[in-house]
Amino acid sequence: MEKKVLIVLIGLFWAVSSSFADAPKKVSPDTSAKLPASFQKEAAVEGRDETLEQFKLRQQKKSREYTEQLDRENEDFLKTLAGKSKEEKLEAIRIFKTGHYRKNCAFREKMYQERRARIEQQLGARPNMPLARKEQIFARIDRDYEELKAFHAQKQQENMSFIDALLKDSSIEGEKLAKAVQDFFKAQKADARKFLEDQQEKYQNSSFRNGG
Repeated sequence: MEKKVLIVLIGLFWAVSSSFADAPKKVSPDTSAKLPASFQKEAAVEGRDETLEQFKLRQQKKSREYTEQLDRENEDFLKTLAGKSKEEKLEAIRIFKTGHYRKNCAFREKMYQERRARIEQQLGARPNMPLARKEQIFARIDRDYEELKAFHAQKQQENMSFIDALLKDSSIEGEKLAKAVQDFFKAQKADARKFLEDQQEKYQNSSFRNGG
């Protein structure tokens, strides 16, 4: 029974941590293993009783709505670049990308804290689970989140370095500039997708997944 609990709890973390901004569209780790009804009905979240599955779906809905908001903001931003010089465009992109990075950091933190609190609540309802095992679960969740933060911080630094390089390169103008920007950020999104897929695969191959 403990193995099934761990699969659902850790799977819950990845299921809703990979569903916003540059996240992959593929299905997150298998969370189909069901907890017993008595475990699923523990405590309330945001003032109402929820199963783990309902909590996961609610967080995914938040993430989906947040992503849609970012997409709208991106479309509106691109319209503002018309008629600007190269320098004006790149500085505008710098400001816009930095703003989105900070907004994404705040959103990830909020979602992470909600997930962590929910898992803590669920584990608190299992007094017979060894404390060392609970600490191991939280250590894994916290480590994965820190890796996620570090990855996106690195990507943001790469974004800024790319803009700096374009500003210094006078040979890149017009259509060449537009293609360079498009290709770079397309590659950045692909890197983010690959990172999350690798993290999910690591989870599936971990001792948590195999009952260790």
